[in-house]
Amino acid sequence: MKRAKIEKGFVEKGRREGTSTCPGLDVFASPTAHETVPAAARNIQLPPAWQSLGGSSGTGWHYYSDLIACPQRSYYRHTLNIVPVTTSKALVIGSLIHLALALYYKFKLPLVESFEAMWRSPDLPAAYRVEGEQADEIKAVCLRVLTGYAETYKDDHQRYEVLAVEEVAKTTLGGFPVSCRFDLVLREKNSFRISIIDHKTTSAMTSEFSQGFSFDGQLLFLPICWNATLGKTYGPPATIVINALVKTRVPQFSRMTYPVANGAKLEEFKRQFVKLVRGVKGKEPIKLGLYNGACRSPYICSYLPICENGWEIVCDEYRVEKP
Repeated sequence: MKRAKIEKGFVEKGRREGTSTCPGLDVFASPTAHETVPAAARNIQLPPAWQSLGGSSGTGWHYYSDLIACPQRSYYRHTLNIVPVTTSKALVIGSLIHLALALYYKFKLPLVESFEAMWRSPDLPAAYRVEGEQADEIKAVCLRVLTGYAETYKDDHQRYEVLAVEEVAKTTLGGFPVSCRFDLVLREKNSFRISIIDHKTTSAMTSEFSQGFSFDGQLLFLPICWNATLGKTYGPPATIVINALVKTRVPQFSRMTYPVANGAKLEEFKRQFVKLVRGVKGKEPIKLGLYNGACRSPYICSYLPICENGWEIVCDEYRVEKP
């Protein structure tokens, strides 16, 4: 599929609809007749621009892993900035939990109460606004997970010094611009050991969650970016921690800790990274369809309908997202 054809289609679609983004539903701006707001949540003052915490880092690991795994998917997601009109429930829950954790660690706001305030705020990003039964379900899952997390890790502020929360650092790798968003970086007060922590929500702790190209690459990408940027101020990290929040009926929590790879392994990763990116960067994306393993593993690709059915058939299922 040619770039000009897709871009022209979005221009025409935007003209018809009068907008290039999906309008949000302001369903959390005020309480409904049957809903009460906890007093503690009413007293929470959310900091300015709280909704900008989190999100994409731009040319981060997700960008490059998409590019290496499937240039076509990378082209749709990161060049044209198109996303499905319907945001998946799992993505909404994960994003909301990320925001609540950012408020907890950066501003020491109580997890559950700040989530309640955030959920009802008119500034909640449109992509996270849902309605009806799905809204009730999403809220219930978030509250269940955050309540359990707050109890499980209630001593974090006493044990650790917070060095960074949702902070983006930029550098270059082999001449390619890279950026990295650090969900959380902690330094233990007793040992002074630094841990880079990446939050991940999941429905189950399966092998697909904790292994594979994207997962393994991130464990190497994070310390490389840290050492080239914030590490010059704070020092090298000792561990990479995957902070897993499992959305089961009784939530489970696991901090999967990995030692930072030695210098030789990090240098080898850099060489392989540059080699792989050079192999695909700048080339016209091609239709890979079902012949690419990235289409269905570990999850079905959001852009598979385009490859299977053609853009003209499924264009109304996607929208342009602001970069």
